[in-house]
Amino acid sequence: MSVSFGRPPPDPEKALMTTPQIMLAAADREVLLGLMPEFPRSRFAPMAGMSGHDVADVLQRRSVDAVVVHETLADMGGEQLCVWLRENVGKGLAIILLVSQLPPRRRGPSPYDAVVRIPAGPGVLGDRVANLVRQKWSEAGGQDSFATEVGERFAKVDSQDYYAILGVSQAAKYDAVRNAYDRLSLRFHPDKYLSLKGTEVHEQLNALYKRIGEAYRILTDQKKKSAYDKLLKQGTLRYDEASREKEGPKSLEDLSDNPRVKRFLKLAQVSIASGNSRAALQNLKFAKSLEPGNALLAEKIAELDKDG
Repeated sequence: MSVSFGRPPPDPEKALMTTPQIMLAAADREVLLGLMPEFPRSRFAPMAGMSGHDVADVLQRRSVDAVVVHETLADMGGEQLCVWLRENVGKGLAIILLVSQLPPRRRGPSPYDAVVRIPAGPGVLGDRVANLVRQKWSEAGGQDSFATEVGERFAKVDSQDYYAILGVSQAAKYDAVRNAYDRLSLRFHPDKYLSLKGTEVHEQLNALYKRIGEAYRILTDQKKKSAYDKLLKQGTLRYDEASREKEGPKSLEDLSDNPRVKRFLKLAQVSIASGNSRAALQNLKFAKSLEPGNALLAEKIAELDKDG
């Protein structure tokens, strides 16, 4: 996955947007307290949590540039969280694993960008994280690049059909449409770019995201998709939203009405579609922790546990 939960990289000339957002995660409060001096507020905007769930919840609600993960968390191992982050967030997020003993060299791709043995010398960890974030920003092309991308997509959206907006073919099946929507949603959800609020870029982002959602709703409803395909032949690019039915497509998202829970259900749906039942199960457990009384969620978790 090439998209990221993290906000778009900053324009170096805009000091307001040059402070890296850092998430620290460790099961031990003393470890967290020991890490905080490495990330002074004069250089970073640090946040902290004790579990993988804490990290996932923050990433759904906030822009984050780097996650510093201790090897021991309250609900899972640190490396397990790194794997989840890489699978669900992508390469745009800097991931650093903190360990007491360096692990054996891995074969194949690593789920983290750096592994640091602690305790490290004063300033070592902070400098390492800052350098990794700058590297990620540079690779992404910076804030200007993101604004340009939004502007270009916004300028074309009224002349595009729903397939072009999502970047799928007219023969695309449900899972392909769902995955395309998820990638675009993670990239362009306006709530992830509140630092741009009040700017023309954020207004374009809102309009663009609404059209992406509209395309997804129509193309994942078979009746509406069939009707839309007929409209396309007549040269009509948009479906009449006033005629939408109240009931949408049935999916994991229907297991809850809670927006925060739905975010994890959406990630679980993507994982199931790609055949990754382990990641789907973890996302469902995150969702269940936010809504422990949800019997439908419990049934789905039990179903996946049984299949696994």
